[in-house]
Amino acid sequence: MTPEGAGCNLIPAKTRIPAPFLGLVSAAFSLYNIHSKGVNSAQRLNPTRFICLCVARRQVPNATSGILSELSYLKALGIKRYTLAELSLQQEAEEMSDKPTVDQGDSRNPSGQSEKRAQRRRPVLKIVLDTNQLFTGSASDLLQLALRQVIEASRTHRDIEIEWHVPEVVRSEREYQMTDAAIELLPTITKLERLLGHNLGINTDILASRVRDAIERQVKELGLKILPLNEKDIDWQCVIRDAVFRKPPFEKGKTEKGFRDRLIAESFLQLVRNSPRTPSVCRVALVTNDGLLATTVEAETKTLENVRIVKSLEDLQNLINTLVSSATEEFVAAVRQPAMELFFKEGSKDGLYYTEKVPEAIVAKFAASLAALSANIDETLTRFEFSVE
Repeated sequence: MTPEGAGCNLIPAKTRIPAPFLGLVSAAFSLYNIHSKGVNSAQRLNPTRFICLCVARRQVPNATSGILSELSYLKALGIKRYTLAELSLQQEAEEMSDKPTVDQGDSRNPSGQSEKRAQRRRPVLKIVLDTNQLFTGSASDLLQLALRQVIEASRTHRDIEIEWHVPEVVRSEREYQMTDAAIELLPTITKLERLLGHNLGINTDILASRVRDAIERQVKELGLKILPLNEKDIDWQCVIRDAVFRKPPFEKGKTEKGFRDRLIAESFLQLVRNSPRTPSVCRVALVTNDGLLATTVEAETKTLENVRIVKSLEDLQNLINTLVSSATEEFVAAVRQPAMELFFKEGSKDGLYYTEKVPEAIVAKFAASLAALSANIDETLTRFEFSVE
């Protein structure tokens, strides 16, 4: 069962597929490639990772129970990630109206102004990164690998514009960390110079300069935006009171800690104030696992519907997946837990994991790979036993 032009099967062979699911997938073929409009980029995607579920707008309130089994069945088939998308006749009409009018003989629109209008209407997600999301311990890498991969993957989304912001305070703190890690390498360089009998001419000033160059290069490569802090917009009297009385993000104790976190919070809040507040137009998210910083921002933005605070890259990825689909965050949040329980619930064998015989299907399909893995494990254990003896 292959959609025209897809070039590969979406469903593993010999899989018993319920009739409702067949109809669902058939309806989704027209939306199969919503994440990538280009054929070349589409070939880089794993087709089993991007399957859309069609949910009509008017049916969403009553559709939850009806699509739970389909959501779980996708997971039973080994699909790691999915999005929810809806398609209505009204949307089709809007898409048709957004096409360039060049073919209609409009000489005033040779470059496709309607396409430009469509691009301007794309919602914006502004993501602000805390230092703990960047830290790698490396003297050469500004970001950890997992975050870099999320940023690069976000460029493929056509339905939303994603901006990545790094507060100036965070950039400077990361520069300090990278420079400190580089300076720790100097004793090794000194030993190497003694061995070679040659002075390499590397000192702390050169290392600091190279770190700054590396940061500027990576900021440009990843399309990061350095978020400035306007000191004039900060209520310094409030900052002083919070520091004295140890209010978040300042830590309680004999010593005052939290000044840099307060500056990060101020940078984020300034961005929020300077951004549209309509969720369908713009959302602003802070990625941090610092509880005191999160508490500070939550207290200032609790009445705003377009502000989110996420604690991990996994939560951030879930937010992005939700926004690039047409399902609301509330709908996905309501569906996620029931769907998980329908697929597998501890102490019960009524879930799709057992009824669809998922373990047996995995063993049957990947028998050769599992056998090879088992053999490697046995060999490793045998070598370990000999080494112990």
